[in-house]
Amino acid sequence: MLDANPVASINPPKEARHVVKALTVEQIQKVLAAAEGRDFEAVRNHAIVLVLVDTGLRPGEPVNLTVESVDLERQVLSIFGKTGERYVRFGARTGKTL
Repeated sequence: MLDANPVASINPPKEARHVVKALTVEQIQKVLAAAEGRDFEAVRNHAIVLVLVDTGLRPGEPVNLTVESVDLERQVLSIFGKTGERYVRFGARTGKTL
C-alpha cells in the first residue's frame, strides 16, 4: 500500500487554445473596400484595417495608439498590450496611409 498518491502533484493538461484563422486575401480586400471613402471615419477605418493586417496586432491594441506611438521614418509602431511594450514594423502602404 502507498503512503501518498503518486499523481497528486501532477497538474492536469492545459486546455487547448483556439487558433484564429487568418483572413484570406479576398476577405481583406472586402474589408478594405468597406472602409473606402474620403471622410475622416473612412480614412481612419482604412488605416486601422491596414495596421491590423500588416502588423498582426490584437484587435483591441490599435485603440491605444497615439501620434507618439507611430514612427513613420522607421516604419515602427510602439504598442502597449497585455505583454507590455513592444515594437512592430509596418509596410510602406500602411505608412503612407498613416
